[in-house]
Amino acid sequence: MAVRGAFYGVGDGEVLLDEMRCAGDELSLLACHRSVEGHDCSHYQDAGVVCLMSDLVRLVGGSAPNQGRVEIYHNGSWGSVCDDQFDAVDANVVCKQLGFTRLQSYSEGTPATQGSGQIWLDNVNCSTSHVRLSECGFRGWGINDCHHSDDVTVACEGIPSQVDRPLTTDTTCSSATVHWKPPPADNGQDIHHYYIRYRPIDQTEWKYIINRPPIPANRRLNVPIYNLTPATSYEVSIAANNMVGNSSYSKSATMATQAIAFDPPSLVGVANGGSGRLLVEWRHSVNPHCGLQPNLHLIEYSSAMGTHQQLIHNNSSDITYTISTNVAVNVPYNVTVQVGMVTRYGYVFSNPSRSVVAVSIPTSSPALAPRDLSAWIINMSAILLSWQCTDEYISGYQIHCQQNGAWRIHIITNGSCVHLEEWIRNNYTIMCLVASFNEIGAGPFSNPVNITPAFDDPIPRSPTPLVTPLAVTVTSVTLGIMQGSHDAPDGYFVVDTIGYDISC
Repeated sequence: MAVRGAFYGVGDGEVLLDEMRCAGDELSLLACHRSVEGHDCSHYQDAGVVCLMSDLVRLVGGSAPNQGRVEIYHNGSWGSVCDDQFDAVDANVVCKQLGFTRLQSYSEGTPATQGSGQIWLDNVNCSTSHVRLSECGFRGWGINDCHHSDDVTVACEGIPSQVDRPLTTDTTCSSATVHWKPPPADNGQDIHHYYIRYRPIDQTEWKYIINRPPIPANRRLNVPIYNLTPATSYEVSIAANNMVGNSSYSKSATMATQAIAFDPPSLVGVANGGSGRLLVEWRHSVNPHCGLQPNLHLIEYSSAMGTHQQLIHNNSSDITYTISTNVAVNVPYNVTVQVGMVTRYGYVFSNPSRSVVAVSIPTSSPALAPRDLSAWIINMSAILLSWQCTDEYISGYQIHCQQNGAWRIHIITNGSCVHLEEWIRNNYTIMCLVASFNEIGAGPFSNPVNITPAFDDPIPRSPTPLVTPLAVTVTSVTLGIMQGSHDAPDGYFVVDTIGYDISC
């Protein structure tokens, strides 16, 4: 008898069948006509049945659900079947009644499978048209001349039982690993392969992976799924296959892929680059997310003049970029930076940088003088100048040096705070000053530094050597030379030269 409206309770998981139309002689619900376009049901519409216990058949005492001693239920108790005249046709009816596809083997009872109590059937005689054992011919209920050593055993072949609900692990932006156990019963045939199906929960079309089980096949199985869409919820289920056919799909497991999310970069600084330019420097994390490393940088700079964006392709984590277009002079700018990359889902960017800096083009020359100007004599023709770099925006430095009333001016625009001055006259004091400058003009000079290169004798004196012959051969002479110390000014390279004459 059929009952409706979740009479025996509301189920869970997916609803597999809808719009069922069975004729009554099918061996499985899957053989009935049914909807192939999903369903429009809830679990409050779960169907139920009330089965009559009369004439049920079961297999008892086997090592698997598909094999064992044949027993039939009658008059309130279970009883065995005698093997007199029992053949493959009769055994096949038992398998079909139990829902298996076909017979594998049958035999009379063994000590391990002998039953007890009632022996219900003897001299069973079925035809290929029978679908229930009780419809076949036999001597009558309980009429037999058998012992339990004559009890019939049957092994059937069928599709595997349903796989338990799988598990998912190692979920990333675009992949996950699915784990499952083999079905509780293979029903007479080794598992050949598994079907893994998955889909976004808001879609109806499944994608499939075929997995062949390892040996031994009874261990936990797993398979990775790739090319998933980030930030999407999926459902996945498993079906087992043997040589007979496919099991029904397991209950679905759900999983949610991660979203691609890059950490916002940190703005190191935004400075006036001069001539209508902005200098922007930032850093971002070098740790990839979901195996992805940002290679795009989106700069947005906005002012009262409007908002502009520039996209940079660069894999570096430390970026200094010059914005040289659409930048108005003497207008404050707010600058933000995002990192991201191009994926098969389009552009993916981080949140904007946490720092927002207001920048304007200067309207005056630098206000600060360079500090800590120092000088060192390098050699007879050069001194080295160094100073502390200024924190202001500048275009470069001017170096002014004077010796014996003559001035020389050098310009540095490479950001360096070191200069090699190579214009020197002996015994004349050199005085140098440094000032920074921008497009508006130069700032104040540093305190001067004075240094006097003094070399009393610029030519090294030749030492008097002591030469001693050590060894003489037909073709060579080895000499020992002891020489005094050189007296050369600092910065000069000293080269020893040995001269000799050959007389025959």
